[in-house]
Amino acid sequence: MRKHTTPAVAALILATVFSFAAASEFKDQGISFEHPPDWAVKGFGSEPYGNITISGPNEHIALFWTRDVGIKPEKYLDQAAGAYKSRQISTLSQERGTRNISGEEAGTLALTYVFKGYRSRKLFAAWNSDISDRTFFAVLSGFGDNYTWDEKPFDLMLDTFHDLSPRKLETLMPRANISDAWASVLQDLLMSYHYKDPCTLPTRSTSIQVALLLTASGQSYKLSSDENLSAGLPAILAIRPYVVQQILLEHGYQARLCQRHGLIWVIVQDPSGNWQSISVNPSEPSRTVGVLIKPEESQQNGMVYDNLADLMTGNKAEIDEPAKPDQYIQSDCDPSRYVELKAPEETNSTWIEELSDLLESRSYDREYEEGIFDCSNVSQVCWSILQVRGYDARLMFSYQGHPLGAHMWVAVKYPYEADRYVAVEATNVDKEGDLIHLGKVIFKPEYYRGIMYNTSAQFSRLHPDEGMWLGPRSETST
Repeated sequence: MRKHTTPAVAALILATVFSFAAASEFKDQGISFEHPPDWAVKGFGSEPYGNITISGPNEHIALFWTRDVGIKPEKYLDQAAGAYKSRQISTLSQERGTRNISGEEAGTLALTYVFKGYRSRKLFAAWNSDISDRTFFAVLSGFGDNYTWDEKPFDLMLDTFHDLSPRKLETLMPRANISDAWASVLQDLLMSYHYKDPCTLPTRSTSIQVALLLTASGQSYKLSSDENLSAGLPAILAIRPYVVQQILLEHGYQARLCQRHGLIWVIVQDPSGNWQSISVNPSEPSRTVGVLIKPEESQQNGMVYDNLADLMTGNKAEIDEPAKPDQYIQSDCDPSRYVELKAPEETNSTWIEELSDLLESRSYDREYEEGIFDCSNVSQVCWSILQVRGYDARLMFSYQGHPLGAHMWVAVKYPYEADRYVAVEATNVDKEGDLIHLGKVIFKPEYYRGIMYNTSAQFSRLHPDEGMWLGPRSETST
């Protein structure tokens, strides 16, 4: 096999050998290539999956394609080599190499094998296309011991091959921050659901089958073989991103489906037009339906689909019946929400004094300890007591970039003006670091924006590392 000839030199040699080569463009399949003019060409399938056979007098070329399932070309060649190893088939020689095909690095394999005492040869090439997210697998087959191995028709096809897919990968501009207010609320929404079947998603796979044929030739036989490449799409790989997309759409997000290299995920557009990628294969599917992917880990482009039907068409696959999200996911709590609250325009001094008296009437018998008993703990305790005493209280949480840093506090609804709140700082310490009283009323503007949680149980479900799972409790229990 020619290994070191440059594509330009190869094209010149082939143009000389096949000066009357025919150019075939398969629009439905989205590919084109050249071949000897007297070879018969048959094509089957469509753009996402299919095969073409180019047949000559003593040999033929088979070209298969499938959606990229995330397997490197070398793995396809490993599968091909493995298919020619069995009790009845033995491999006499293997030679690996690489070559450039339309700008993509392809792996190649030359293989000589024996079946029932008869010998034949094969030539394989496999490559992935970043244009259409497809994998191509080409095979040159010949007959028997007396076959003169001629690689030129195979080289001609590979050196003139072009991926003309009308549907190409779209470039996505990823968000730079997965911890700001918008991203934090989005992650909370995903955390408010879990999968009913908390399985880890399977990886996509392919298989190569070989059919051997002995053809009578005079007093002997000629040995040949045909391959078949298949790749399936397990339904769950498409259903999971679909149900997550439905959740996001129901909550007002612009969400689409994206696929590349065998992965299918969800992308969500933020107010600035950038995209946040969401993995639907979390490490704890019993706790969440997705996790935000960091910008450095996110694929920068992919094949984008508006809905499940388009995704299935793009994979030439079908689902027995339409997927219903509630068949696959379960809601555990309300999601959080980002709020910008307003303080009262005029405060009722009696109400403020009563609230302050309550906050100052209780204290703690322990010190503030970061990560052990800190702002999230005292805020939830404060919230619980306020709820018991009849106050409409909420928990407020910061986010990356918030002026209070990483912090939690309480907001109390003001009963004398609609949609007004009073902020309560629950983390108050003396010079020795001891916590003093439950909290104090505060009117600084930075306390009036943040992520709001209705209850401690809700916050604990969405942030188990910070939560306490408190419900409203009596004063004597605190």
